[in-house]
Amino acid sequence: MAKADSTVIPVHLDDVVSYLNSCSDVFGQVSAILKIIEKESGQYSEIKKLARAGISLASEMENTSDCWREEIAINGVCHDERKEAIHG
Repeated sequence: MAKADSTVIPVHLDDVVSYLNSCSDVFGQVSAILKIIEKESGQYSEIKKLARAGISLASEMENTSDCWREEIAINGVCHDERKEAIHG
């Protein structure tokens, strides 16, 4: 986590898009690992149930990260002053 500082240096839009893309990739990789665990575990095992839950969470976060990345790439980032003006 970045250290709080009195000097504010905004994150560049391309970096935000890259961060979200990386998040999406990692969640996809976690999902792939859990799918292998699910496949290799016994049909009624607790591990299989946990793997399925993990797959669901990882897939959801992968999709969410992708959506955020696409939205930011298209619309940009709203700074606090603009957010106040847009959202009231």
